[in-house]
Amino acid sequence: MKSSVLMYLYHLYNDSLYLHAYVYQNIYEKMKRIIWTIIPFMMSLFSFLACSSAQSNDDVRELKEVEASKILRKIAKGEDIILINSIIKGDLNFTDLEGFTQLSSPTQLTTHIRQTLYFQGCVFLGKVIAHDRSLQGNEKQKQYVYEKVHFGNNVLFFDCDFRDTVNFNEATFERGIDFNQATFREKTTFNHISTLGQQNQFINLTAEKSFQMISSTFIGNLNFKGAKFFEEANFQGISVYDMQMSNLEAAQGIQLSNASLLGNLYFNYVKCGGNSSFAFSRYMGRVDMLQCVFNGDVTFERAYFYGKVRFNRSQFDNVIQFTDSRFFLEPELKEVVVNEPISIETIESKTLKINP
Repeated sequence: MKSSVLMYLYHLYNDSLYLHAYVYQNIYEKMKRIIWTIIPFMMSLFSFLACSSAQSNDDVRELKEVEASKILRKIAKGEDIILINSIIKGDLNFTDLEGFTQLSSPTQLTTHIRQTLYFQGCVFLGKVIAHDRSLQGNEKQKQYVYEKVHFGNNVLFFDCDFRDTVNFNEATFERGIDFNQATFREKTTFNHISTLGQQNQFINLTAEKSFQMISSTFIGNLNFKGAKFFEEANFQGISVYDMQMSNLEAAQGIQLSNASLLGNLYFNYVKCGGNSSFAFSRYMGRVDMLQCVFNGDVTFERAYFYGKVRFNRSQFDNVIQFTDSRFFLEPELKEVVVNEPISIETIESKTLKINP
């Protein structure tokens, strides 16, 4: 009898342990579900508060003022330039660096800058100059001497606001350049520049006045995705590997004639308001012009397309010209919108017609 009672109590004790374990397990599982439900909400809340705090800090931040002459003195001392959220007062003329200039030819001086130039969120009130000329010689014989700049290190002007003209004509860059999210409020020129860097970025750029990048050479890639041009957008004679220009807006059209692309051209979802030209260009790789809108005249006269070309769902509101152009592969023309019949000749003497 005694042993039976003890056995009963033993089993009762074990059952209570199992019951407690079961209860605790259920509580644990419920708590775990509640916690995992709350965590995403808390993470979203913390993220929102962090963004709000960052936005608040941006709103109240004060830009410090820096004289352009001070920047040039630091470069002359061999110091890297790293400026964030600063106002640059005066003209930043890189050709003014004494002791950094060499005579390249009787009429050409080159300033060599080997320091890193890093500007982020800066406002340039004066001109930014990397190309200049001066009249030199005696009274009987005078001639113009041109000055250009060779940048031997990283050059970054991220999210910068240029209030006056910008001139980088004939500059050479040993590495890539970065002008992402830059705003150019006056005429800007990058004519005849050359870069050795693989990545050259002008993403989400805004150019309120004329923007020129004529006869420039890029060993690597060039990215103007999301750029906005309110006046001239001139890339005539450019030489580049891959060129990304998707989501670009050009109020007065774009000039890409006499261009040479060894890689691909991505020109999707582009809006061009004025006349545009792709004439006399050579496209060795793929060309994508998907869902573009051209409000002005467009010419592809004597353009050579060696790779696959797609114009699918693009809209041409005025005259479109393919005189003497050459397509080595049959282009895709699905749902292309034109206002007059168009004929395209392929290299195999096949005629493709687009009707309104």
